[in-house]
Amino acid sequence: MDDTNPTTTNIPPVSTSAAAPVPAAVPYSSVAPAVASAPVPTPVIDTPVPSVVVPPSVPVAVAVPAVPAPLVPAIPVAAVSPVIHTVPVAPVVPAAAPPAVQPVPVPAAAVPPATSPSPVMAPSASSLKKVLIIEDERPLAHALELKITHEGYETHVSLTGADGLKEALSGVYSIILLDLIMPELDGFSLLEKLQENGVKSPVIVLSNLGQEEDKAKAKTLGAQDYFVKANTPIIDIVKRMKEVML
Repeated sequence: MDDTNPTTTNIPPVSTSAAAPVPAAVPYSSVAPAVASAPVPTPVIDTPVPSVVVPPSVPVAVAVPAVPAPLVPAIPVAAVSPVIHTVPVAPVVPAAAPPAVQPVPVPAAAVPPATSPSPVMAPSASSLKKVLIIEDERPLAHALELKITHEGYETHVSLTGADGLKEALSGVYSIILLDLIMPELDGFSLLEKLQENGVKSPVIVLSNLGQEEDKAKAKTLGAQDYFVKANTPIIDIVKRMKEVML
């Protein structure tokens, strides 16, 4: 190999014995074209670069030695089995059967006969006490009928004296409520007929005649009591009716 570097320029040696005169400054413009036009040699490298070959990757298997598990010593079954204690059981003795009870005969006379409860019967129409109302004023007759029926009595209303006398002579009434001023037959005449025929039903007079002479005459003909209708509530009439009823 040649030791001469082709890229090195031969420069004459500079004498150091005497100082060279300093040249005058040269304008840059006069030397720039020459420097610029001077060719720059390209360095040549003769040393070859060895190529590196990379082998392909190969999997490497690494063997890991197996570690044996520690051995556990066997434990005998007798050392861990629970201890079972035997409890003695008393024998079961069957209970003795109770003695048979002999039935004691009971005399027939000591056993009362079975009685069924007597049914509660509503009073029949024939068992109710009957009240005869002889009154020509329909509103008052109807009010008396409602009140007396509500008290549990059977009633009959006659709007004339003649019809009232016919009913009164039947003798089935427990009491008679009688007005004095009526068509066909007045109350005083009706009282006389009842006396003549021996009717025993008590009579209470209800009238608007409030004079003492009328009260005395009615009681003389057999009336049990006398009320002025305008001054007497129906409840007082019914109360007095219950007191004198047969």
